[in-house]
Amino acid sequence: MSDPNLLIPAIIAFSLLLVGLFITMREFSSEKNIGDDPVDHTPTIVEPSPAQVEAQRQA
Repeated sequence: MSDPNLLIPAIIAFSLLLVGLFITMREFSSEKNIGDDPVDHTPTIVEPSPAQVEAQRQA
């Protein structure tokens, strides 16, 4: 990088690359595919609704 004439085009190309990566990451993160994971290992606690509690109490 000793040639000063190549410094400005290199800076422009690098900044365009960063802008393209930033736009791509923003597009992928806006889709929110986190909930659609078929292998979800987080335990889900299902609490009964008040109608189910009332039906259990009357039974």
